[in-house]
Amino acid sequence: MSRITYLLLLTGLAGGVAPMGFAQPQTTTQPALETHEKAVVAGLMTIASQYRRQRKYEKAFGVLNQILRIDPTNKRAQDFKYDIEDLAFDMKHAQIQKELETEARHASLTSPPAPITPNRQLRRRLQMTVPQIAFSDTRLEDVVQFMRDVTKAAIYVQWRELKKVGIKKDTPVNTKLKEVTLETVLRILLDDLSGAAKGKNRLAFTMKGGVAVISTVAGVEQFERFFDAVRPVMPPKDQINLRPLKRLQMIVPQIAFSDTKIEDIVQFLQDVTKTTFDVRWEAMAKAGVTRKTPVTVNMREVTLETTLKLVLNHVSTASDRNDRLDYYVRNGRLVIGTYRDLGDVVTTRRYDVRGILSELKITSRKLIAQLLADVDPPSWRPGSATEGAITHDAGLLIVRQSRDNHERIRRIIEGLRSKSQPATRPGP
Repeated sequence: MSRITYLLLLTGLAGGVAPMGFAQPQTTTQPALETHEKAVVAGLMTIASQYRRQRKYEKAFGVLNQILRIDPTNKRAQDFKYDIEDLAFDMKHAQIQKELETEARHASLTSPPAPITPNRQLRRRLQMTVPQIAFSDTRLEDVVQFMRDVTKAAIYVQWRELKKVGIKKDTPVNTKLKEVTLETVLRILLDDLSGAAKGKNRLAFTMKGGVAVISTVAGVEQFERFFDAVRPVMPPKDQINLRPLKRLQMIVPQIAFSDTKIEDIVQFLQDVTKTTFDVRWEAMAKAGVTRKTPVTVNMREVTLETTLKLVLNHVSTASDRNDRLDYYVRNGRLVIGTYRDLGDVVTTRRYDVRGILSELKITSRKLIAQLLADVDPPSWRPGSATEGAITHDAGLLIVRQSRDNHERIRRIIEGLRSKSQPATRPGP
């Protein structure tokens, strides 16, 4: 029996059974429930540490998410989660860097893209200790700007989400602290502003692309899905042009837009990157975004790619995912539109299935056969540059498909990935 399996049994997480040597209680008092939860969290932290040592970062990340669902205020789990993100970033970036260098040689380009600013740089800045913090009826907007000025960090506030729970730019802040890190100040501030709010209405922050994003718990979850889903996608090799991808990785000292028309921001990004932008204004107008839609974003030392993602997230107010904004890179052009508008565009994505193949003991051929049968069978035409195709290389599925079919593939792979991970739910 492996140590992880033993810990799962010990904490009552394997198949919802009682801990070893104990009968499943019929009723549970509150103190007993709290003690059980602490034991479960401790066991899960040990499991996450084991996965980290084994470099199974995706599994460690999933276990830490389970801890935060049990105890959303667990700072140790949150910090550990950021560490895992950094380690996974380093591993994936090294792999992607190697792939892009190979493709750059194929396209007769000499310089590889610069790395994205990792979250650890932002975290170092937030770990600055300040001798004293004293806010007395200070506007929240001014407090955020103070933290930007002190840390020189990129801090983005989703005011739209905060407004839903009654928090505005002029909400007064009253806090006095001594000898604390700025991250601690931020956590205490958000906790105080949350007041009696519960669950997804409480305030929270996350780190993505070197940016600290302040929002509600629900807003943070939505932003993380958006940020991870929206990314430039490599086209088929006969259409490769890496120049836009490289230029999107440029880090700019400061970006400051205040009620700036999105049309002007697009023009700015186009001028800086020297890349042609193809903006589907007509499709975007149907989703409520026009050329004159105002954008307010104030960032420091972020990539142009992160800037673009923040701008698209800022103006994407539609509840229907198909009406939210998206973009991709193809033929040297950067195309912006709605998910619905770009849904039929054939793009190439890579899916890491190494954990699925090893844990579920299935072959890449069997997995490919399942995708060919379950995802729009008529769309697959191997060898075509414009139709669906799929290949396997060293644990990666390289898939060329429409964006709608990519979404179907993603759901299937996530389902298989959840089966390959151990059960992490406490017993009843």
